Amino acid sequence: MRLLASENPSIRLADPRWYKFEDIENNGWSLKNSATPELLEEWTRTAAGELDCCLREFYNASDILEKGDWTPEFLSLETALEFLQTRKILEVNSGIISLQDAMNSIKKYAESQGADELTAILTVQSWLVESALNIKLNSFLPLYPEEILTAVENDAGKIFAAMSNVQAVLKNLRLEKIIPVAESTSAAGLFGDLKIVYHGSELDIKNASGVNYPSESILTGAAAFEFLAMLRAAETLSADTASTWLDFSYKNYSHGKILIAGNDFGFRNSEAIADSLRERLSRYRRQILDSPPESTKYVSNGNTIDAEEFLNLVQREEKFFQSVMDEFEVEEMRYLETHSTNF
Repeated sequence: MRLLASENPSIRLADPRWYKFEDIENNGWSLKNSATPELLEEWTRTAAGELDCCLREFYNASDILEKGDWTPEFLSLETALEFLQTRKILEVNSGIISLQDAMNSIKKYAESQGADELTAILTVQSWLVESALNIKLNSFLPLYPEEILTAVENDAGKIFAAMSNVQAVLKNLRLEKIIPVAESTSAAGLFGDLKIVYHGSELDIKNASGVNYPSESILTGAAAFEFLAMLRAAETLSADTASTWLDFSYKNYSHGKILIAGNDFGFRNSEAIADSLRERLSRYRRQILDSPPESTKYVSNGNTIDAEEFLNLVQREEKFFQSVMDEFEVEEMRYLETHSTNF
């Protein structure tokens, strides 16, 4: 809270590392001439067992010459949502689960723990920040009603009291009994191994009910296939070059994050989604195989390999990918035979 209220220029860097001056001295580190200290609370326990608080000067790591730049370690959306699923805080039944679902579940959990509205909103915000997701936080941070903002403005102590309660709620959440998430498949058994992590789009991608798919969502089974179909429909209707970001995995093939820009996915030129996936996901492997680079050394998984071994590796990966897409194509035909679609 003191950092949030501070005008220290280091705050803008979002580097979470702060050190006492004595720690800097003991380690033989040097401070930059522009280093600006921040007074932060240090809590200790006295010999009598009582807690004692005093303000000490701390310096951000960005002000220490010997400290390198801070690189955040992001958590995947799947890991963050699984944390809630294994504690039975978040349920998924329709093949789609979103970050917004998770935030709603956190708020309900806080309320079940006796939290008032301020504490419940702060709990959601704290969980979201602590989850360290690689997302645009401003798009998801909850809003505070005007009456709460007015109450806090009149009595800032309400924030500190609420934050104390937030820590208790989050501690209870971490201590909830863990029950492994059961493997699920679509109701018809089709596309049980298909998973899409949808990060967001500049397009309006609507489901069969006409509702936009929420960004930062995980779709599995038939719901994931239907999303791809709706993405194709949105691409076909769009006249611009809007971008869409998603992760794709099917069977034992995982492609990671993909940027689809405008007609990049080829949906307008392919009748089958399998064909669109073949074109987009194998594009860079085909470029390498059709025009092998001139370099003689490459790095793969941290190991240096020669050109011939590298090309053989690309060929094996491309052969495996095509065999996986053969299975996808079969499932697509079976799905279309048994489902009436509007896409």
